[in-house]
Amino acid sequence: MGCDNNGIEGFPLRMLIILIVIIMSLPLVYSWFKVYDYNSTESNIESEFKKLSNSIRMLYFNGNGRTRVDMDLGSGIFARLDYAVLGDGVYHNIMTYKITEGNKKHVLLEDPYIPIGNLTKNNGETFLLPLRLSSGSYTLILECRNDVDCDGDGIGDIYINISIGGG
Repeated sequence: MGCDNNGIEGFPLRMLIILIVIIMSLPLVYSWFKVYDYNSTESNIESEFKKLSNSIRMLYFNGNGRTRVDMDLGSGIFARLDYAVLGDGVYHNIMTYKITEGNKKHVLLEDPYIPIGNLTKNNGETFLLPLRLSSGSYTLILECRNDVDCDGDGIGDIYINISIGGG
């Protein structure tokens, strides 16, 4: 058996080619994983807002009462919820949220118009203010009430008060 010099050149050259192929494919794998993580996070948050919207509608149609909604607005590795505003807009009937590197999304509570927000009292006046959330898990307490004029007509409107609580 003789000594083969091709083995000395062939193996390092093959390893170099394999390394180049791996390095060239890493950005593609990273990009795919980032898109998958964003879509997964967006889908999860969207389903949580649909769940909240359905609970608000059921409570509104049932009339006075309270219910509790557990929301998981968790984040992925690359994507997360930047913010959510419940009771956004002039008439307090919009839920707005934004995910990192994404566009703002809106959930409109109309047909019928359902004002939502956090009831706040200041200097004897009562206001329905938007509730702001960020990434995380929340237990929201929804309460159907009719003691605040939300549209300025002088009559108490039916609205959903949303607060963060445990029971």
